[in-house]
Amino acid sequence: MNNSSGVAPSPEVARFLRENCAIARKKGEAINLDDCCYGKIHRGGGFAEQPSNYYYFLAGIVNHFELKRVFEVGTHYGGSIRSMIRGLTDQKSRDESLYATADVTFYNAEAFGHYPDTLIRRFHGDAGAAEEVEKVKKLFGGEPIDMLYVDAIHSYDGTALHVNLYANALRPRFLVLDDIHLNHEMERLWNDMVKIFGDQAYDATEISGRGESGFGVILMRNS
Repeated sequence: MNNSSGVAPSPEVARFLRENCAIARKKGEAINLDDCCYGKIHRGGGFAEQPSNYYYFLAGIVNHFELKRVFEVGTHYGGSIRSMIRGLTDQKSRDESLYATADVTFYNAEAFGHYPDTLIRRFHGDAGAAEEVEKVKKLFGGEPIDMLYVDAIHSYDGTALHVNLYANALRPRFLVLDDIHLNHEMERLWNDMVKIFGDQAYDATEISGRGESGFGVILMRNS
């Protein structure tokens, strides 16, 4: 991926991300996510009935930046995208918003049944397939979205594929990557992102409460 965002890397951009991510975290902590569970735990087994800590950060990002058009790669049980929806704290924001998510699995259909298709559209399929990219692109009408959140295949090639496909197709303002420190491949991917985007790439691991897994926020365009 090339940095064609038009955002000039600078200490001001780094400060903007750092300060606003801190505000987003604080706002997210005030949002009720009680029923936004993580679900089946990938590593170690078990089932998490509580929201993950970083869900509050995602909800806060949506709330603080008033993000109304969001696409997520990696639905799992839907805890993350449902948390983001909670960041839309008034009915007007919900009425004006369109969120979508895609995954090869199809867990927790019951929870998604509480949301209209006009708010959350769920795609069941391989997000890396050309036909799925076209479906998502058509859904958003070819217009830029507010945020692309990638949390699916935790490998260099898999994540890079999703980033390249959807960053080019959807032109998000923010690109958010989960698990940037999960393994050596994801570390390498994040290091490459930092080389490309410089001050536009912010390691939000600590502020998001993501522990050792890591969390990255990239400003792709100013507005």
